Amino acid sequence: MQKHSQVFMQGEGELFQLVRNFDWDDSAIGPISLWPSALQIALNNLLHSPLPGLLLWGTEFVQIYNDAFVAIVMESRDHPQAFGKPVKDSSTEITNLVLPYCQQVQRSGIGVLVHGESFGATTRKSLSLISCSPVFDDAGANPGILVTVFETTDENSDKTRLLASESRLHFALNAGGLGEWDLDLATFHLNASKNCKLNFGQPTNVPFSYSSLRAAIHPDDRDYQEAEVIKAIQTGTNLDIEYRVVFPDESVRWVNIRGQVEYDDQKNPKRIIGISVDITHQKNNEAKMLESKENFRHLAEQLRLSKEAAELGTFDLNLLTGELHWDDRCRILFGTTHSGPVTYEKDFVLGLHPEDRERILRVIDNTFNKSVSNGDYDVEYRTVGTSDGVIRWVRAKGKAYFDSTDRPVRFIGSVLDVTEKTMAIQRIEALVEARTQELALVNDDLVKTNMELKRSNANLEEFAHAASHDLKEPIRKIRVFTSQLKTQLGALLGENETHAFARIENATVRMGNLIDDLLLYSHVSQRSHEKENIDLNEKVRQALVDLDLNLEEKKAVVNVSPLPIVKGHRRQLQQLFQNLISNAVKYSKQNESPVIDIDSVDIEKDGLKFHLIRVTDNGIGFEQQYEEKIFRMFSRLHGSDKYGGTGVGLSIVKKIVENHDGRISVTSEPGKGSRFEILLPY
Repeated sequence: MQKHSQVFMQGEGELFQLVRNFDWDDSAIGPISLWPSALQIALNNLLHSPLPGLLLWGTEFVQIYNDAFVAIVMESRDHPQAFGKPVKDSSTEITNLVLPYCQQVQRSGIGVLVHGESFGATTRKSLSLISCSPVFDDAGANPGILVTVFETTDENSDKTRLLASESRLHFALNAGGLGEWDLDLATFHLNASKNCKLNFGQPTNVPFSYSSLRAAIHPDDRDYQEAEVIKAIQTGTNLDIEYRVVFPDESVRWVNIRGQVEYDDQKNPKRIIGISVDITHQKNNEAKMLESKENFRHLAEQLRLSKEAAELGTFDLNLLTGELHWDDRCRILFGTTHSGPVTYEKDFVLGLHPEDRERILRVIDNTFNKSVSNGDYDVEYRTVGTSDGVIRWVRAKGKAYFDSTDRPVRFIGSVLDVTEKTMAIQRIEALVEARTQELALVNDDLVKTNMELKRSNANLEEFAHAASHDLKEPIRKIRVFTSQLKTQLGALLGENETHAFARIENATVRMGNLIDDLLLYSHVSQRSHEKENIDLNEKVRQALVDLDLNLEEKKAVVNVSPLPIVKGHRRQLQQLFQNLISNAVKYSKQNESPVIDIDSVDIEKDGLKFHLIRVTDNGIGFEQQYEEKIFRMFSRLHGSDKYGGTGVGLSIVKKIVENHDGRISVTSEPGKGSRFEILLPY
């Protein structure tokens, strides 16, 4: 294993050699490089102490001792067998004696003196005073115990006490990180201990002069330090100052310097002696605390401004003493004008509106019951000013706090004036009530009007049937009589007369078709409220059967892909396909057989699902700008002499699509045909 030889201050003697060469890596303490600084300082002091001493470290009480201890306790033993070993593995007479006291010191952190014991490895000495002092590590714990043995024989007692006092003093200073210094005011020679040099960031193995001390002080603090030293010399007061020190690595530390001026018989200042201690950690904590206080102050100010901006009132009720505190805003909201202390019964309870009082007190009782409300409080109520008599609406939110037995001990919260909002809501509610009554009257009128419209529509439908029958009969007679007259006059008719008879016959046919289409449009406009599942494949087949003669005459080809089942009206959906197919056949090219494709896909549009039905033809087409026009009643893009029809067919198609909550559009181009797209709800 690697040996560590240059960790401690230089020294001679058997124990120094043992420390340097001991295999600490495998010991119970571990490598020296990982030892706390307090342990290293304690060991250094122990090895240089003229008094018998023993250092016990850790929970296993690892033993480290000095030469004086070996001389009086272990002179007849092979002490290296005990060095660096736990007490349980190799103990001595003293460790057996003081172990219970060391355990006590380690638990309490307070040193003890053991009196009245007499023991030793030789009959030449009688030792009966043992000091057990705690040694603290870098974290503030006390895993170490320093055991010092003192002579108490009469001839050596004064010397022993003096050495013991001096040893304990130096040890206490070193263990606590305190540095000792002595400044000669005549020569300004500075005598400083190792810790004092460390506090100023100076090497420990070279002299430390007063000029070096001054140079180490932060430039901004040098005048302050000098002024305080002069003041202490002139007034005789103790020196107690704090200033910054700049280390060689440019890091800044804080030190606290305390000292006392000594004077000669003529009252002339002779020297200043004192101590130094690094207080950087304390200063950093103070800075953090100051910053926290400042942040808290800012936060409190922000809360105050927020409360004032929101016009919040606050309350705080001590349930143990009954003391109630309201801020000024809370007093205003309860209409309290007196400046004396407020009370729960007089100011709060009596300040509640009589109609709300019982309800609110019940809510508060529940708030004080942790199992019911968990202490939460949120309610609206009215107050009646005990002094001004003004009624106000307030919104109160708060929290009840409980002790370990779930007894309520404190109730705090805020109160907000919601009078304007509540009154506005009440005005709106009153207005809504009035409008509701008006709407009820209007609704009654609408019901009556709707019933009248239904009767009127029924009458109109009856009239349409009657008119259809009455109009079709004269047209039928015109066609019959015209045909008979044409037959009777056949040989006598010239070309002009024959053409006139043809125009009459054509007009009567068109009039009959128009009457049929109008009657059909009237039926389509009467939306049925009952829908059923309709197989569109079946409706297309029936439409093709009804149009078979026209399709055969035009040699039309109709390709039908599988179509969905939809909710709809049976007759209307068949009429829809019949009109679209008939329209495609009617407006086909003269020298080209019509080809009609009918297919369907499912799509999603505007977050809704639809069946998209497409009817595509290769007909004459039209300009896209006329898309809206072709769906209007009686609208035609071509003359009736070239393409027959009444101009009602596509209007019927659009009405049927609208009856099924769908949409219809068309895309067309002259000479390239048209495609009708119908969206029906999924």
